[in-house]
Amino acid sequence: MKKLASRRAIIYAGSGDDIGLVIRYLRLKKLLSSHGEVLRHGNGYAVQVKSKKAKKELSDIVKSKFGIFIKVI
Repeated sequence: MKKLASRRAIIYAGSGDDIGLVIRYLRLKKLLSSHGEVLRHGNGYAVQVKSKKAKKELSDIVKSKFGIFIKVI
């Protein structure tokens, strides 16, 4: 049996404004089901999201739009 791709991901960014832009972009493209609270994490910010796409697809979309400034884990 094939394992389903994970729909939950954590998005890391250097600033809270960057996280806000990513969330707004993903909601505009209708790729997010929900997202959690933006939290300070180390030197940056993190938010947990529930996506309508697989984590790998979400990562590719974010990287193509925002480059290396945003990490999807």
